[in-house]
Amino acid sequence: MNISDFITFYKENLTTRGLMKKKYKVHYYVIPIIYLLIAIIPIGVKYMFGLDNFYSYIIFAIIILFDVLFFIFFTRKLIFNTMKKMDEKFVVEKKCCSLNRQEIKKYFFSELEKYFSDKKIPLSKIKDIIVILNKKSEKEKAPFIISSSIFSAIALVIFSSACNRFYELVGNNPLDIITYTILFIPFICYIVTDLICSIREIYFNLFTNYLSINGLIDLLEEYEINKPTKE
Repeated sequence: MNISDFITFYKENLTTRGLMKKKYKVHYYVIPIIYLLIAIIPIGVKYMFGLDNFYSYIIFAIIILFDVLFFIFFTRKLIFNTMKKMDEKFVVEKKCCSLNRQEIKKYFFSELEKYFSDKKIPLSKIKDIIVILNKKSEKEKAPFIISSSIFSAIALVIFSSACNRFYELVGNNPLDIITYTILFIPFICYIVTDLICSIREIYFNLFTNYLSINGLIDLLEEYEINKPTKE
């Protein structure tokens, strides 16, 4: 059994994001690009025209917030549409873009069984495959930790710079400082964290297998727990 092929199969067929990518390939790549452009263009406009006042920062923060919401909503909507087209029972119509995770998991288990059957691999080998995947995961763990640390450091620098500039614009009035801190610092923290996490997720999904390997391990372990036992 080729483990790399198995990981690829998992990414493309045993995740909702992978199924969405197969049905909406153009959207899969265009939406992150639009998401990043919406964040980058206001920064360019700000520095091009020298906009450096309190209100320009507030407007920029609002744009980024709507950008984050846009990315989350459209990604969820595409996944919802993908699963609905596959089978109505995979979605919960009464809830906005909500998925029936239990039915989807059953589908993934059946696809997993078909894959093993097609490859003529006995299901009893799953435990051995999990061991191999764990070893492979360990090899990719160090680069993952380093990359995560880099993204965390970038987030900290951006947050620190944003806070410093924010307080410069607020001024020295203690009441203003307290009021704006309560109102806007959690807002800035949320935007910076969510923006960096989104970019980080895009990076890890496109350029590494670490998250996919661990997701596959979880799926196999869950299958082992839930598979029917022979009397």
